[in-house]
Amino acid sequence: MSNSPDSLVGLRIAALRAMTEAEMLAEGWVSYGPVTVLVLEDGTKLYAAKDAEGNGPGALFGLDQEGAFRVQVPPSFMVPKTPPKRRTKKSATA
Repeated sequence: MSNSPDSLVGLRIAALRAMTEAEMLAEGWVSYGPVTVLVLEDGTKLYAAKDAEGNGPGALFGLDQEGAFRVQVPPSFMVPKTPPKRRTKKSATA
């Protein structure tokens, strides 16, 4: 896929889902809530970041005839957080 916005024109949204744990880790977003992902028919994934550098997820908003709205995955789409790994104590040997 090209980085050109023109390459997105005409593509349909195939799915709306929460970002997976692997996708969150790939972005370095480990301590955030669910992130909405729009999956296009060609497999392209779109999601909002809070800034141009991708320093965290952002909210995705829209505007229609009735006004502004937020695009958000429903709670049933949320990706469960993985509990942190517990450190095991090493026994001291003399």
